[in-house]
Amino acid sequence: MQLVIVESPAKAKTIEKYLGKDYKVLASYGHIRDLPPKDGSVDPDHDFAMTWQAYADKSKRIKEIADNAKKADRLILATDPDREGEAISWHVQELLAQKKALPKDVSRVTFNAITKKAVTDAMAAPRGLDTDLIDAYRARRALDYLVGFTLSPVLWRKLPGAKSAGRVQSVALRLIAEREREIEAFKPQEYWSVTARMQHDGQAFDARLTQFDGEKLDKLALGNEGTAMKAKAAVEAASLIVSKVETKPVTRRPAPPFTTSTLQQEAARKLGFSASHTMRIAQQLYEDGAITYMRTDGVQMDGSAISDARKAIADKFDGGYLPEKPNFYSTKAKNAQEAHEAIRPTDFRKDRAGSGDHAKLYDLVYKRAMASQMAPAQMERTAVDFADGTGQIVLRANGQVVKFPGFLAVYQEGRDDKDDDDGKLLPMMREGDRPAVNAVDAEQHFTQPPPRYSEASLVKRMEELGIGRPSTYASIIQVLKDRGYVRTEGNRFWAEETGRLLTGFLERFFERYVAYDYTAGLEDELDEVSGGRADWQKVLAAFWRDFKPKTEEVMEQKPSDITAELDQFLAPYLFPETEDGSDPRVCPRCGDGKLSLRGGRFGAFVACSNYPECKYTRQFAQGGGKDQADVEPEELGVDPATGETVETKTGRFGPYIQSGEGKEARRASIPKDLPGELDLEMALKLLSLPRVVGPHPETGQDIEAGIGRYGPFLRHDKKYAKLENTAEVFEIGMNAAVTKLAEAAANKGKGRGAREPLKVLGKHPRTEEEIKLMDGRYGPYVTDGSTNATIPKTVDKDALTLEEAAQLIDERAAKAPPKKKKAAPKKKAAAKKPAAKKATAKKAPAKKAPAKKAAAKKAEAEG
Repeated sequence: MQLVIVESPAKAKTIEKYLGKDYKVLASYGHIRDLPPKDGSVDPDHDFAMTWQAYADKSKRIKEIADNAKKADRLILATDPDREGEAISWHVQELLAQKKALPKDVSRVTFNAITKKAVTDAMAAPRGLDTDLIDAYRARRALDYLVGFTLSPVLWRKLPGAKSAGRVQSVALRLIAEREREIEAFKPQEYWSVTARMQHDGQAFDARLTQFDGEKLDKLALGNEGTAMKAKAAVEAASLIVSKVETKPVTRRPAPPFTTSTLQQEAARKLGFSASHTMRIAQQLYEDGAITYMRTDGVQMDGSAISDARKAIADKFDGGYLPEKPNFYSTKAKNAQEAHEAIRPTDFRKDRAGSGDHAKLYDLVYKRAMASQMAPAQMERTAVDFADGTGQIVLRANGQVVKFPGFLAVYQEGRDDKDDDDGKLLPMMREGDRPAVNAVDAEQHFTQPPPRYSEASLVKRMEELGIGRPSTYASIIQVLKDRGYVRTEGNRFWAEETGRLLTGFLERFFERYVAYDYTAGLEDELDEVSGGRADWQKVLAAFWRDFKPKTEEVMEQKPSDITAELDQFLAPYLFPETEDGSDPRVCPRCGDGKLSLRGGRFGAFVACSNYPECKYTRQFAQGGGKDQADVEPEELGVDPATGETVETKTGRFGPYIQSGEGKEARRASIPKDLPGELDLEMALKLLSLPRVVGPHPETGQDIEAGIGRYGPFLRHDKKYAKLENTAEVFEIGMNAAVTKLAEAAANKGKGRGAREPLKVLGKHPRTEEEIKLMDGRYGPYVTDGSTNATIPKTVDKDALTLEEAAQLIDERAAKAPPKKKKAAPKKKAAAKKPAAKKATAKKAPAKKAPAKKAAAKKAEAEG
């Protein structure tokens, strides 16, 4: 028998179809062991020796693999073709060797796609384990462990409210926190634009003023209303003729097939998927044999795949869409350590795969890969200038025409910012033409702060800086969310106060280790290890030589000194300059005290120096958007259906919309993730909820979408399903609604007991009961099956040891009242026994005694 080991059961099932009866395929269900979450798992004093421990919840899997390995003639390690896959294979081999269950014949095979040809070709070309990739894995794992276990204790003691810090996560958090500072420091500038609404040969178009009084206008040139109105009047009085027509041919080439990073970005832009959701769906498509491996920096496709793509293009389009020669692309990654093929379909004859989100993501992959081999799009961009007789006034109209769509017939890449002139058509005009000017508008604008990062723009920025690697972006973002350092609103990241304070602390005391160039340089060093050009232990030694003394130095400082240092370091945005030049540190309440940063049990805050006489305090950050209490009452307009005024108000539970007065008034809360601007149209939409999606195809009863106490929902026949965001309430269609309701019904009843543990820590030293780390509604907790204990906010759940978990459970059990839990079963047991009826009958008069006593007392009182 030949034993094949892969990561997932889905992958095992697919591969088993391609191999004969002599093969047995088992899944390891991911990694089977890791560094124990306690001090000493990595020993810097002994060449960074690492102690590995098998996951307790994988004991059955390990036993199954070991039992079959003992009977096997050959072991084939067929895990994913990247660093993590190589590490899993290495762990399996090491563990089997320890158990003396390792066959003599051991080989490693990899395939970029789970198709019959790819699998059989790989089986025919086995190799040994890649020690360079394994060393790179060990270096990264040890580095992340050392940072976490050395830096986190410093945070717990010196920065109340901080949970933990990570090597790459902290740098990603810095990006988000810095953007928050930029937004707060931004001062909008007023500017105006003057636009003429024109017409020629029956076709309307707009032209913008670009030159006034003989001077070219930049964006901010018309800086006030007076100047803008003067320019408007001049345009209205001018006799405009076409002074110049410029037409330029433009060739637009297709983008390469997806890499991990570009797939995450496009799925976020076009499908609204988070990076983690994208990778989960892509993993399943890969395991089903629909797409090639989804963790890659490569942009090239296999020669046979290019031929298949070109054939599919020829079958669907005429010859003009297929270039004479194939398109070839080269990677821009500094060190493509996972440089496999780009992500593509395994079969270009198959333009659909799966359903729901799987079908959407496959469609994206399929169209992008096919478009990459198509002809460029041919565009024509036109710019027309209109001038008065003196040449003092010039306006310009821009337009674009697609002459030949080429690859655009299949796919157009998404963008974070769009050109307003894209797609506008202009009428045919020649020099000397005099188009009609129907109206001239002067419009006020204000410069806008840089936008908060979306998942797509954050991933793009991290890739540009060389921070992390594409395969780690999803987990980095998820960690920031899980630790409460950031939140998402409207698909944008907002830095929470704990995240901003942590960033300030790290920038002040560990500046080097959150510097973008240093982090990128360290990534390059780790890539050198994976390429066999650097020794992993030397890389770790160089890092540890400076990092360890730095943590010891900070640990020796007093918390009060730390706070004072942060007060000075963060002063520019904690106490920004005031418009009138007054001291921003003067207390606004007492007018005498000075404001400064203070450290408290639950984190940092700003307080007055005259405490306790003056109890003024405010939150650590300046804001970053309006707080609920800051929403000003505003009249949005009149409801055309009722004639009632619609306005915004602020109540006990936050901002809301109201239409009408008194008992008949209609009200609706304003959701945080409002899809668009809060204008009259949006307000009326919110007031009209719930929205009827339509009748359910099976029951005929209406499906409704609305917003409730716990967020957006679907409702049908008194049953509910959660929606992802407010936008879905207005956009979801019948098919998606029926699917979500069915999924919610299938998951109903799966309570805490049915949840998968985050980790099995081991057996309780005293009771021998298995202790599990769980993720609950109110945060992480540990349980031994009978007692649940919440993990304090000051403790990192990922660093929790078995001993600490056991202590938390024992302390919780000691506080819990045991009486009520024991009483319930006795009543049920007594009710089942026939003999209990007599006992009940005899005791019945005794039950009436309290009532008789009460009646006697009442009579005595009345008498």
